[in-house]
Amino acid sequence: MAARVGISTKEFLTSVTLPQHGGRYTVIPHKFIIDNALEQLALNNLIVDKELYRCSINGEIATGIYHIKHEQDEELGMVFAWSNSYDKTMRFKCTVGAYVYTSQNLILKKDMGSWGRKHTGTADSETLITITNQILNAKESFDRIISDKNKMKSITVTKQRAAELMGRLFLEKELLTGEQMTIIKSLLKSPKFDYKSPENSLWVFYNHISLSLQKAHPKTWMDQQRLTNWFLCEEFDLNKVEVQEEVVVNNTPSIINQDWVEEVATPYDEMGETASKLAEPYHQMTIDEAIAQYEKEQVEKAVVMEEVIEVKVEPAVKLVIVEAPKDDLTFDLITGPINKIQDYGL
Repeated sequence: MAARVGISTKEFLTSVTLPQHGGRYTVIPHKFIIDNALEQLALNNLIVDKELYRCSINGEIATGIYHIKHEQDEELGMVFAWSNSYDKTMRFKCTVGAYVYTSQNLILKKDMGSWGRKHTGTADSETLITITNQILNAKESFDRIISDKNKMKSITVTKQRAAELMGRLFLEKELLTGEQMTIIKSLLKSPKFDYKSPENSLWVFYNHISLSLQKAHPKTWMDQQRLTNWFLCEEFDLNKVEVQEEVVVNNTPSIINQDWVEEVATPYDEMGETASKLAEPYHQMTIDEAIAQYEKEQVEKAVVMEEVIEVKVEPAVKLVIVEAPKDDLTFDLITGPINKIQDYGL
């Protein structure tokens, strides 16, 4: 039987004795999670309006929920939530989600902004990285929930459909307990809160379920929340990801900028294709790659050339060609002829 749970405080959770399991087990202290989560929220200008903590009677299983000030939606606020254990019964988990202002119901999505980690190896360092990354992407997760809410308000759930969904959540998915089923049944007959949506809408039905999950144990509440959300969104085709038309960008490297093209092309117009080849925007190799390949070939052939014509490379990545006779235009790092670069697509 699960230990009794109740409201807790940050001071109590940070004072709980750390476990000594040994072996590959890595302790993730409640204090480590609390301190780093609050720090990262502050660094990203996400102001915590309220801190809520729950735990088992001995504090070994704990959860934290941070309400964040957010004015993007008039019905929902943002939350960052986490769960952790010292008794090996649960992985560390954290997620970004939302809460309903009127009822304090939590909305957590399964497919975005959530992460779990076993207490082994580098779990502690990975925990910090993940908390940081999720908070950086908080707005994306919150936007998805707002979008789901608006869609749910337009979907009607009949009494028969509601009964079917509750039965499947209880018997098939095992995401609801008998106590929670009783709470939902009572709420369907007499709702406690105004969710600014028709009483037979999916949004209201979902909130009845979410309200019943406030009674869930810290060990299971996050999974119950996330998987219930996934189940309902899947049943009503809300999990589909919108695919935008792909925009193809030409990332072909260029060896020169436009200013240099104009500078070089003008003096050598009389050379015909030589200058225009250098100015073409679809080169397959960069100048550094061409020179490196040419140098390799020269070393292999052991070719020693006597005539050297200076090449000057300026900080703006310009190739300045020193004027030479038209019939013997060359460049240097190892005195290769200019038409050799053209052979490589330059």
